[in-house]
Amino acid sequence: MLRRFPIIRFASVRREEFVEFWSAFYEDKNEQLYSDSIGRQLTPDRVRSLYLWKNGGHRLAEHKRQTVERNVMGRLGELRHLDENCPPADFLRRFGLVGPIWSIFLLHIWQPDAYPIYDQHTHRAMRFIQTSPSQIEEIPTSPCLKVQTYLSDYVPFFSEESPSMPDRKVDKALSAFGKFLKTYGQQPALQG
Repeated sequence: MLRRFPIIRFASVRREEFVEFWSAFYEDKNEQLYSDSIGRQLTPDRVRSLYLWKNGGHRLAEHKRQTVERNVMGRLGELRHLDENCPPADFLRRFGLVGPIWSIFLLHIWQPDAYPIYDQHTHRAMRFIQTSPSQIEEIPTSPCLKVQTYLSDYVPFFSEESPSMPDRKVDKALSAFGKFLKTYGQQPALQG
């Protein structure tokens, strides 16, 4: 009997193939929290659902909940009336009191078609695609550098990599690939 012994090797493929392949590996039992609320009027319930989704479907720790209530929920009126041409750097300075990743997420909530979701997994995937796979790069630890990397690297990368594809599908692909890299990316067989 002939047995098959599989190994994994990377192959360079077109952007569309990458997105189709990796988005199929995206799993999130809480996806409905996101899909039911994103791109709709910014009501307190929807914004809370989106932050619950961002937190993996888990209740926010008390200090996070208070920060979101004070710096996001308490400013929803301001957010709803903000000029849609507000530069993202200005937005993040204005609403940056919930930490860089959650502020970037608020930017995404505010204009989901213009500003993609960014986190450790999407960062890892971006850097792997942009550079050689010899080393997996993690997201910067500095809050300022996270914001700078998002604005100067990730937003342009995302825009150029997904001009004709649904943003959410691209996000799912990058997230799934980034999670894969975190788990398996340091294996020697995957680095060459």
